[in-house]
Amino acid sequence: MKIIVQLIGAAIGALLGALILQFLTKWIAKFKPAYKTAYLASFLGYIVPILIAFLMGFFIGLFGGKVTGSAVILITVIGFFVQSVVYMFFLKHPETGSIGYGRACLISAIQLFIGVILLLIIAVIVMLLKTTLPPGL
Repeated sequence: MKIIVQLIGAAIGALLGALILQFLTKWIAKFKPAYKTAYLASFLGYIVPILIAFLMGFFIGLFGGKVTGSAVILITVIGFFVQSVVYMFFLKHPETGSIGYGRACLISAIQLFIGVILLLIIAVIVMLLKTTLPPGL
């Protein structure tokens, strides 16, 4: 059930992710991909690492291990590089072809930074709302 929720979240998150990806690709690779291409790259760039994390967690649990902080960091790093590979394959400059792995990593890193900033902003808003609302709501 948890993976279904993550798939739905990835589909919704990719709507905004595609806009960010279009902006970053125009800035870094000097072209703007179609929204459909950016959405597909963004969606798969989220889904593939989620599936890898799910499988890694499954096999760690299968063999009696526990997912520790170091495992989460490893899964995050692997997810970053896998997302970059997805971007490299999907984002193609109309004249020169693939944007290359280096640019894909740069786009992924900036997108990750933007995502962290947005999450922090949302967390602060939720905390502020929680402290200002009357108890029981």
